[in-house]
Amino acid sequence: MCGICISKINYNIKKFNQENLLNEANKAIIDSNLNGALDLLKKLKSNFFFLELILNNNNLLKNRLKYIISRLKKKKFEDQHQFEKANDIIWLIESEFFFKCEKIIAFLKKNKITFTKKSIIFVRFLLYTFESINYLESRGRDSFGISINLILKKKVQLSKKISFKNNLTFSAAQKKTKKNENLLILNFKYAERIGYSGENTEKIISQIFKNGILKKINFNDIIKTIFLAHTRWASVGEVNLSNTHPVIDKNSNEFNLAIMNGDINNYKNIISDLKKNHKYKFNDKNCSNDLQPISSLIYSYPSKIEKILNGSYVLVNFNSKKPFDFTIYKKGSQGLYCTLDEDENIHLASDVYGLLNKSNKFFKISDDGKFEVNKIFHNKIKNKKFHKSDLMTNDLSKKGFDRFFLKEIDDTDIFLKRTINNYLSFNKAEFKNLNYIFNNKTLKKFKERKINNIILTGMGSCYSAAVGISKYLRRVLIAAKYNDIKIEATVASEGSGFYLSDNMEDTIIIVLAQSGTTIDTNVFAKLARERGAYTIALVNKKEGDVTFIVEKSFYLGNGRDVEISVPSTKTYTCHLIMGYILSEKICELISRKKNKSFFLENKEIINTNFLKEKKLFLANKINSFYFDIFKFKNWIVLYDDSENAFTALELRIKISECCYKSVPYCNLKNFDSSKFKNSLIIYIGTNKLKLNEYNSSNYYISISRKNISKKLGNSFNVNLNEKKIINLTIETSLALQLLSYRLSELIDRASKKIKDGKNIKSITNFLIDKYDHKLFLKKNIKKKREILIEKIKRPIDAIKHQAKTVTVGATRAINYDYDYSYEEKNVNSYLEKKNSIFFDNKIKLLSNKTEIKGDVKFDTYKYFIGNLIEYHNHIYKKKNHFKIITDNQNNLKHSKNSIILLNQKNLEIKEKSYQKFKKKFLNSHDILKTFLPNDKYSIKNELSFMKAKIEIKENQNYYKMDIKKLFDNFNNIKFLGSGINYLVAKKYAQHFSNKYNISVAFDVIENHKHIDISSESLIFIFASNINRSGFQSDVYSETEKFIAHNNRPIIFTNFGNNIYDNLLVEDKILSKRVIKLPRVDEIYSLSIFEFLFDNFII
Repeated sequence: MCGICISKINYNIKKFNQENLLNEANKAIIDSNLNGALDLLKKLKSNFFFLELILNNNNLLKNRLKYIISRLKKKKFEDQHQFEKANDIIWLIESEFFFKCEKIIAFLKKNKITFTKKSIIFVRFLLYTFESINYLESRGRDSFGISINLILKKKVQLSKKISFKNNLTFSAAQKKTKKNENLLILNFKYAERIGYSGENTEKIISQIFKNGILKKINFNDIIKTIFLAHTRWASVGEVNLSNTHPVIDKNSNEFNLAIMNGDINNYKNIISDLKKNHKYKFNDKNCSNDLQPISSLIYSYPSKIEKILNGSYVLVNFNSKKPFDFTIYKKGSQGLYCTLDEDENIHLASDVYGLLNKSNKFFKISDDGKFEVNKIFHNKIKNKKFHKSDLMTNDLSKKGFDRFFLKEIDDTDIFLKRTINNYLSFNKAEFKNLNYIFNNKTLKKFKERKINNIILTGMGSCYSAAVGISKYLRRVLIAAKYNDIKIEATVASEGSGFYLSDNMEDTIIIVLAQSGTTIDTNVFAKLARERGAYTIALVNKKEGDVTFIVEKSFYLGNGRDVEISVPSTKTYTCHLIMGYILSEKICELISRKKNKSFFLENKEIINTNFLKEKKLFLANKINSFYFDIFKFKNWIVLYDDSENAFTALELRIKISECCYKSVPYCNLKNFDSSKFKNSLIIYIGTNKLKLNEYNSSNYYISISRKNISKKLGNSFNVNLNEKKIINLTIETSLALQLLSYRLSELIDRASKKIKDGKNIKSITNFLIDKYDHKLFLKKNIKKKREILIEKIKRPIDAIKHQAKTVTVGATRAINYDYDYSYEEKNVNSYLEKKNSIFFDNKIKLLSNKTEIKGDVKFDTYKYFIGNLIEYHNHIYKKKNHFKIITDNQNNLKHSKNSIILLNQKNLEIKEKSYQKFKKKFLNSHDILKTFLPNDKYSIKNELSFMKAKIEIKENQNYYKMDIKKLFDNFNNIKFLGSGINYLVAKKYAQHFSNKYNISVAFDVIENHKHIDISSESLIFIFASNINRSGFQSDVYSETEKFIAHNNRPIIFTNFGNNIYDNLLVEDKILSKRVIKLPRVDEIYSLSIFEFLFDNFII
């Protein structure tokens, strides 16, 4: 996922009466029409205005603008909206006018460019382009490239040493296109896995200055300029100059440049076909991204490109044959926004943020197709209906903070207050702007108790907020005696891949989104709605893609509360409180009861400085602590049954994002404290951290109401004081965000120690895997220190390898496709044993509604039984409804439903406290044999399982793996699985964590890129036995992304699936990268992995 910014500059100077405009603006201010005044002043964003200020030094104009600032600063505003608009006007004049002029002047002087009308216009839009790229870095920033394409009347004298190659930091070329028309292409690139926000553009600006190319240009000769800029999040191909966009190519005297946001899925096949036909011209061997075939297609098959390319992308191509224009190819869901500025220059970007400094109006290009951006295109869009955005560049500013991350934590106060005021009226204790949450049909179903499922969904921090909201909603609905609704949070990619049913009319989907453009989330929302689910979105950004998918959208804040920092802060907190508001409104709708204390709690937030004071208190406390963080390679987050325990999920995400660590989170009951040594152990909850044993080699941090014992030396307490749920939620969110930042700060600031030669050994062991250690040792001392200083950077706002908005993801199947096509010959030899295979068919004991209950230690098997019921529903066309009950959720004695109870390796089935069945179980296979019916499907799948076990035994040398030895080579380890294989990942990550005193994290495959791809982990991907349409290709695409970001995957798949064979390179340490198992039915996947891991992984 990447950011694109394009500008086509015609050097028009539209003159207008600035005096009249300022008079009208002043009158609007006098009339308190600040909206009108702001709209008028925005019209000054024109070439004519900037030339007046810079070239003509129009002091009268400057003074009139300064007078407006002075007047607004003196004026007192009782209305918050008016106050904010006044600040917008002040910002516009001070920053977008005066400060921008200063920057243009400074750039011209530094680069020794003569002040002319066209040079000022050129630099104005060049700086706008850099600024836009900085705004778009939240979409990815591991490399940045800009192509400046100028049409000039005369040639420029270039050094003969300058060449036009794809793998250079600077390349240039020029050619005569017509009489008195010459094309000059200047291409700049910079690539670095890790860097601070805005650092990439600074590097390119520095390059431009050093090579002095601009001072050679006579800007009076310029006819037109096209800027093509791109900031990259690598989805295919490693981070290097060759893979940095624009990907440039030269064929004879023809030059081609391409930039793209999205993925081309069939690029390898295209390259193969081009080579067969001797049409492949691209010759940069270091380029491995999916733009490799584009120039060859442009040269050979220009009219067929749309048909040839498969994927979801916005591809922009510039070719020297048409130097005044460029071509856009669009397919799928990638965003593309367009505007015309006051001088009718065309600008395009992959997000509205990339247009704001040029214009506040835009339209979205939604249609797929080929677009020639030429005079015809320009004339068409002049008549378009533009949407007006309230966003301004001050919404994207740090406002004096060192990091966007810290600024956005500070913003939480106003953001939250705006949101609460939007939806709660305190005069009469009423909800507002929430009257139509549901349509009449859905509300009727709710009241008639025909809604069986409410699913909250998202990716990354949106998912972790969904978990918190689901717990709150479950609590209020149980209090309203709506006990039977299954309320759960689901990672969106899991929802689309595994938890769709043909008829979802009994389901409500609540989507949590920030930008609204995350593919994984939007696919699930779209597919669920198509199946009859009612869909709602809680979203930060107005007009995000998801808002056009769901039936109802509710916005956080005022739609201008933009988050630039990749780790979510204010949006996470606000999502939770907005979710609580929605929950209370739902409860009121169905029960007609109002929770007055809820209004009082929120009123306290509005009318006090609670949040600001709490943030200050926590920041002072957290910023005061220090410990030698490099002593602790293993990090783990612990939680219990506290009411804020759900925040453990967000804490591990924040730590992963800020510190580049793969961090597991674990319930205290599953944590074997005695085995962990030299580890950083963080508890979050409200209770006192109680472990069976404390090890003096560990460092303990507690975020809780109750402190760790003072006798324990290596510890730090972050005190929580709040008891009300809203206050506690806000307090806990602030604490975990500030703590994560402090931990990252302790790492980031150690670069001085490296320069001074201090702590080198412990820092090296912390940063460099043993896997890379031999190569590192070969470097000289200077190079070693350079590597360590680079790797120790923790920029926070621009996370290494990660992006805030990921517009590439799982596209998923549109149907369930359980595969029963095993060849009969594979199992015929066992059919004679049919009578020895028997299934208990205890699923028949269950009523239509079942509650699955058990100790935390049996979570894997509780969720496995849920999978089993879903499987049974699909195969046998049943509608058994189930929900998984947490320990303290409700009293089972009064339940009218069937109960499955897991405890002490016993499996019980109860109904109204009457025990119907009880049996010992050891593993998932015992559960399968207990529940499944004794029929041909079950027997056939059991025989396949038996055969698979025999094949594994017969080839045990192939499967044997010394996993501890492998773990010892990596500082970060993570297990990934989707669907039923998520249970495999979770079970064995926790098993090996406790067994080997190594932090092994776990997650859903598609969620990895949203959370801690930056940790550069050894990752085990469990992809075996899932043959749903589209799943394996989605995993392949995800794996490409992991490799591009320096993760080291090992994939478990099946014999007959060869798509991963050439994807991974084996070596002495990673000697097995693709491990193939005999196929079993999907529901047997956990069982076959249990057999494999318990017997052959040593």
